[in-house]
Amino acid sequence: MIAPFFPGFPDHSIANFLASKYGKRFQGSNLFEPSQRSQVPNRRSHTSNRYRPKEFWKEWKDIENDKKNKMAFTYAYPQTWDKLARPIIAKFYKEGLIQPRYTPANRETGAPGMVICNTEPGRGLDVYFDYTIIGSDRFDQDRRMVHPDKYPDLLQQVKLFTSKHTGARSA
Repeated sequence: MIAPFFPGFPDHSIANFLASKYGKRFQGSNLFEPSQRSQVPNRRSHTSNRYRPKEFWKEWKDIENDKKNKMAFTYAYPQTWDKLARPIIAKFYKEGLIQPRYTPANRETGAPGMVICNTEPGRGLDVYFDYTIIGSDRFDQDRRMVHPDKYPDLLQQVKLFTSKHTGARSA
């Protein structure tokens, strides 16, 4: 759709659309302001948890490894994390992305993933799931689970495969 960027386009006039009852809600859109349209959107970076630097997890690891803390992890959360995470978790639950857990989440049993909050450069607090806190014994109990540290490096495998098979292509 190129009509919004060429207002004088004779066949499909954006002015006529914006004047119609269907276009009224788009009249104040930032789409028509080049300075706003050129801004980088407030989106999370492409970096997965596996490749984040160790400093990214430092605040959470300090809470997790605090020997003086005898409380459950949920009570050791900083208040700012709690305020941000609860509505997001409620939305995930409502949409069916997460399910209730029928065993208590404590230090002995662990949880499949803990919700933490952190910031990326240029962004505010956001929710992240840390799956590395699951004890290694928990992975040994269930053969289907693989510890995130043991995931194969797919890029290396693809490079190795393409070096051996000259006609191989990957997307």
